[in-house]
Amino acid sequence: MDFQNRAGGKTGGGGVASWSDANVDRRERLRQLALETIDLQKDPYFMKNHLGGYECKLCLTLHNNEGSYLAHTQGKKHQSNLARRAAKEATDQPYMPLPQQLKVEPKKFVKIGRPGYKVTKERDPSTGQQALLFQIDYPEIAEGVTPRHRFMSAYEQKVQPPDKRWQYILFAAEPYETIAFKIPSREVDKAEDKFWTLWNKDTKQFFMQFAFRFDRMSQHDEPPPPPPSAAAAMIRPSPVPPPMDGPCFSVGCYSSDAVYVPIIVCNHYYVTSKSKDTCIILDSNITGILHYTKSDNSTEQFKFNISGNADGSCEQTQYINISFNSSIGLTNSSLIIYFKRRNDSFQISNFTLTVNFEQKLNATEPRYMYLMDDHAELDVSTSIDEAYKCSEVILSFRGGSTINLHNARLIAYADFNTTEFPGNQKYDICQLDVRTSDLVPIVVGICLAALVIAVLIAYLIGRARAKRQGYASVILDDAETKIFHLDRLCESLKNHFYAGSLLNNNEKNEESLAGRMLPYRVRAVNAFLRKCRFCLLLDTVKALGSMQIDAHIGVDERDIIRFEAGHVARLADGAAVVSQGETSVLATVVGKQSSAGDTADFMPLTVDFQQSASAIGRIPTNYLRRELQRNDSDILASRMIDRSVRPLFSKHYSGETQIICKPLAIDDDGDPVILGLNATSAALTLSDIPWEGPLGAVRVALIDNEIVVNPSRKNMKSSSLDLIIAGCDYGKRILMIDMDGYKIETGKFSECIRAGLQAISHLIQAINKVKDLCGRQKRQDVNGEIDIDMIALMEEMQILCGNQLYDILTNIEHDKLSRDRAVSALGDHMFEKLKERSTPHKLRHTFKNLVKRSLRDALFKSERRCDGRKFDELRPVDIKMDLYKKLHGSALFQRGQTQVFGTVTFDAPSTAFQPDALSQLLGAQQKKMFMLHYQFPSFATTAISSSLRTSRRELGHGALAEKALKRLIPEDFPYCIRLACDVLESNGSSSMASVCAGSLALLDAGVQMEAPAAGIAMGLIIDEERSDYRILTDINGLEDFAGDMDFKVAGTMSGYTAMQLDLKVPGIKPEMVMESLEKASNGLKHLLLIMEKAQPQWRNHFKSTVPVHETIPVAIYKRHIIFRSGGYNAKLIESETGAKISVEDDTNISIFAPNKVKLEEAKMMLNKMFDSESERELVFGAMYKAEIVEVLEHGVLVTLHKGMKPILLKNSNLDARNVAHARVLGFKTGQKIIIQYLGRDPNTGHHRISRKTLQSASLPVQNMYHDI
Repeated sequence: MDFQNRAGGKTGGGGVASWSDANVDRRERLRQLALETIDLQKDPYFMKNHLGGYECKLCLTLHNNEGSYLAHTQGKKHQSNLARRAAKEATDQPYMPLPQQLKVEPKKFVKIGRPGYKVTKERDPSTGQQALLFQIDYPEIAEGVTPRHRFMSAYEQKVQPPDKRWQYILFAAEPYETIAFKIPSREVDKAEDKFWTLWNKDTKQFFMQFAFRFDRMSQHDEPPPPPPSAAAAMIRPSPVPPPMDGPCFSVGCYSSDAVYVPIIVCNHYYVTSKSKDTCIILDSNITGILHYTKSDNSTEQFKFNISGNADGSCEQTQYINISFNSSIGLTNSSLIIYFKRRNDSFQISNFTLTVNFEQKLNATEPRYMYLMDDHAELDVSTSIDEAYKCSEVILSFRGGSTINLHNARLIAYADFNTTEFPGNQKYDICQLDVRTSDLVPIVVGICLAALVIAVLIAYLIGRARAKRQGYASVILDDAETKIFHLDRLCESLKNHFYAGSLLNNNEKNEESLAGRMLPYRVRAVNAFLRKCRFCLLLDTVKALGSMQIDAHIGVDERDIIRFEAGHVARLADGAAVVSQGETSVLATVVGKQSSAGDTADFMPLTVDFQQSASAIGRIPTNYLRRELQRNDSDILASRMIDRSVRPLFSKHYSGETQIICKPLAIDDDGDPVILGLNATSAALTLSDIPWEGPLGAVRVALIDNEIVVNPSRKNMKSSSLDLIIAGCDYGKRILMIDMDGYKIETGKFSECIRAGLQAISHLIQAINKVKDLCGRQKRQDVNGEIDIDMIALMEEMQILCGNQLYDILTNIEHDKLSRDRAVSALGDHMFEKLKERSTPHKLRHTFKNLVKRSLRDALFKSERRCDGRKFDELRPVDIKMDLYKKLHGSALFQRGQTQVFGTVTFDAPSTAFQPDALSQLLGAQQKKMFMLHYQFPSFATTAISSSLRTSRRELGHGALAEKALKRLIPEDFPYCIRLACDVLESNGSSSMASVCAGSLALLDAGVQMEAPAAGIAMGLIIDEERSDYRILTDINGLEDFAGDMDFKVAGTMSGYTAMQLDLKVPGIKPEMVMESLEKASNGLKHLLLIMEKAQPQWRNHFKSTVPVHETIPVAIYKRHIIFRSGGYNAKLIESETGAKISVEDDTNISIFAPNKVKLEEAKMMLNKMFDSESERELVFGAMYKAEIVEVLEHGVLVTLHKGMKPILLKNSNLDARNVAHARVLGFKTGQKIIIQYLGRDPNTGHHRISRKTLQSASLPVQNMYHDI
């Protein structure tokens, strides 16, 4: 470190730093470097050249890797140049005075305490509207200060836990402290006569009054269809139930909020499915109380009975729609009650009431939809095997309206052959009707306490015995034994309790209240014992430290995959370690709880596969000696895991989720990617995140035409197939396929799929066993609830623009841009019309779902696609070859509105992709002589983007296209090939268009491919209601957006070379995959015939612009002429001619030139260099007179003639005797001596001379004295 010549310093102002000062400065620079976030793309002086090396544009230095460049940036040269550049810019920059900024002095007050206040509750006697009046006293308010107020939501404040049922109003005035009042979270009426404030300066009192609005929301004519999700409902029992003499009574009905309403008949409603099975039955007398606004803005109360017809749906989200008319003012009205299913129970999730007021009621809105109250507590819930029974259930709506279900009997998600309740139907009695004595809970509590004590004592004894024996398995066996006895004891207790109750019932009354309460009490006992069983298992897991389950997918020891959980990463939501042999991978998952009201357009899932050098026992070779940015193989592995697990998340789940896979140990034959996939499945299954797994994944190889599941890395080198398949449902459904092969036939591929799914079933069984032992209860997905507002909003949009949207989507005159503009314009019109209806984000999300649903419905309805094609018809194809003569090979492939420009570049073999040693050891990357780079610029989709980095999508699509072509390139091809595929227009399936364009460009360049390849994308649209599906050939962008599958298939006439299956649904059957492959095969053959017409075969000879290669023999002693001084002459030749010179072997050098002319120029320059430094030929064994030019410690330097490079005569060759220094023989500079020439060294090419032979009398000396 030179302080004398540092930037900004005065010459001579300092000396060279000491060793200790230099170390201090170096350590400080390294510390600052470690604290920085390294991003070389943001370094203005960082440049990656065409050779793959790195250059510093500030210092004009070359570097082989990123670590070398980072080390250079912290060196003296780079830091000095940076300082000089900064000093020069500061000198050249003109002086610019800073603008004068106004300094705002903060107000400083000493708080004197809280003000006095008074709050008055008010109610309008005519309308019943509620209001609040606040009076705040500020007797010591500061001069010139006016009190202020604001409303604050419960989520803004940090004092109390947030509760959406409340909001806060704040009052502030200096020097008093700010005070807040907690009020209901209801909308405030901002009308002039309802909301006012007053500041009385004389009395120093601040008044504020506001009223709460009635919660009403107008709807359109049609009631909403069954929504796919649910929200919380308000169902409360009446405090005073009516007498319960039977299933329905015909005298009257009591409600705390209503007067006596006569009930005429007992109504029976039911819903049947398409197969005539009954899924919903409701027996009840239904009455209602409505609050509506009359034309004079007054509020009126209306009482009515409901009696009519029912229909509904028996799909996943079931509902019952009761249509009715009222003789006293309602027509064509309907009550819809929605149900949802959770595990083995069902409950009411939502309800709406749509009424049409007759004109005589004088309502302001003739048609009105009443929505469920948001602040409700759910109560109607029971198991699917039982029916719910209650004397009275009240459904509360916004604004105070209610629907009363009297003497209700209800069941949903049933499967009855009759429309009536079976005679042996079990009922779950609501808590309102439970009337029992105090003796029953006392007896049950004593029995349960005794049971718990007995189990605890038995467990402690068994645990102590297991510790003495030293076997962990005994603990588990003993725990399982206790659980078995616990279950037997539970059954015995329930049977005894049930028999006793029945005996008591027979003695008293068969319809007694104790009989109705029996299922409730038995269910409480079951719930308590399940908790005891879970706690016992949890303690067992802690005692063991971990759970281990082995899955056998073959007969060899290597075919055993072990799943472990419970011993590492316990703070994560889910964690698992999966091992095979000596390879182990840890997967962790953490997910945030999604909040109600979130409407995410996508699932915020992040997957990171993080390779570790420690897993193979190596240290990274970069400057910081740590893992830096992810390489391409890690990104591709992350994408593969993402594509496998994403379809199993609920469509309504929007919680941010992160999955991290980290190899812990890797052996030579390990496969961390497959283990990471299975570890991710196990971690998600064990977590509380709502995920519909598990899944399993295997790698299938085809070695010597034999199917091998999970082969070793060594065996994969001789495999003609590399198939990764992920499946679920015990191997009955396929989730993901990633395939790389060499002309694989359909039949053989089907056998590989079956073998892989069979192995997957064993993996899923093992994961489920681990889940049963230590899995967590899945959290409640709040976004899985029905958003009734969004459903109603979608139906409203369907009414307003459904027909227009259908016309746009089915008009074959539209292309991509015109259709997108038409849909966008229609969406903007809807947003403007409904802007007061909901938030902009919710409107866009709803409209997007409407477009997707409309396109799917139009496809099934018209049996045609949006551009008029049949399901198996391809888009028009246009091909142009050899667009630019300068390029080594080029092709422009157009399919529909997807256009890809493929360019082939040949270069020297030294420019091949060379991975670092760590990547090769991990098996992540290998040397590549063929590279395909896929580029997707933003203008291809009429978009604007400032990102300069290669996205994960571009890496994935490029890797897929490279797999489709790499096995068709000759292995002995003399050049390194780079195929660049630039997407110029995109309307779907651009990656498969890159395969077609790349294959044509290679043929145009003269690459002797074994066969041309093509690619096609297959789509799938499933209609669950109709239990039907449609397979689409060559999908466009809109079909990819609305479809359920994107299946990319590439291959030749002889077989498939690459595949990639991505799904949006939780798996499809293998039969559907094979059907898609058959249709894809027909499409590939059609494409290959079109490509054959455009380019029948490869070019017979390379273009004149293709680089040329020649090997020239060069003596080993002449190489220093080319490569001395850091290869100065070699770089000089390359800069002037573009020819690259490299060492071929011991006697030859290789010249790689852009063309033949440049090659000849490079050879001429080489010959001139050799001629200018040619030496006189010396005769072997001859004697020459040499002049000493320098005396060294280990010899003397002599020259044989003028202009000749000095030759070292070592001390060992000066005399026959041992000589330690030349001066003992009297040698001096300028002295002439006689030496003998012994030729050149065969290894180094240096001259060999000796004087020792002349001093030996026993050796014959040839008398050839030469005086040169």
